[in-house]
Amino acid sequence: GNLGNAYDSLGDYPKAIEYHKRCLKILQEIKNREGEGNALGSLGIAYQALGDNPKAIEFYERWLKIAQEIKDRQREGQSLGSLGIAYDSMGDYPKAIEYHKRWLKIAQEIKDSRGESAALNNLGYTYYKTGNLQLAETTLEGSIHIQESLRGGLPDNNKITIFDTQRRTYRTLQQVLIAQNKTDAALLIAERGRARAFVELLANKLSDNPNEQL
Repeated sequence: GNLGNAYDSLGDYPKAIEYHKRCLKILQEIKNREGEGNALGSLGIAYQALGDNPKAIEFYERWLKIAQEIKDRQREGQSLGSLGIAYDSMGDYPKAIEYHKRWLKIAQEIKDSRGESAALNNLGYTYYKTGNLQLAETTLEGSIHIQESLRGGLPDNNKITIFDTQRRTYRTLQQVLIAQNKTDAALLIAERGRARAFVELLANKLSDNPNEQL
């Protein structure tokens, strides 16, 4: 499984798929259902990276089924989100919105704030692609609001992950605002993103105390 992840990181997706399939086979033999679901998700990601969205959807659906069977609500939400992204890539925006909304609902029910933020980000992006700009704007703003609230108690590596997500959300929100001719608001969001990047840089370079508020 780790070899598969390493080949994923190198962009060698056929090799990654080979290792993920070997991992899946072992997990099925030892009846590790949670691990089996994770391996199916990894295969879906690799096939999607190759541009084979129908194959990715097949593996995501199998992952979703296992998550529902073992009552793993967090992974159920993640698999729904992955399905949403795959349908978005195929241009099936109604289906993508349906899956993103289902993930959002689960994330809110189990109080998974990071999942809620990611679901809102993906949903806002799909709204943008469908031309529903006002709804995209409010949805993306909701995602950023949650991301900002999460930063306080996170370890440094998770802060970096949150910031990477924020950066994508800021960029999409800028595009949404420009599409509505809200130039001043788009500039403000751009500056807000730059300010956040500067704060992250200061935190990494200057702060010996991770709890210090700069």
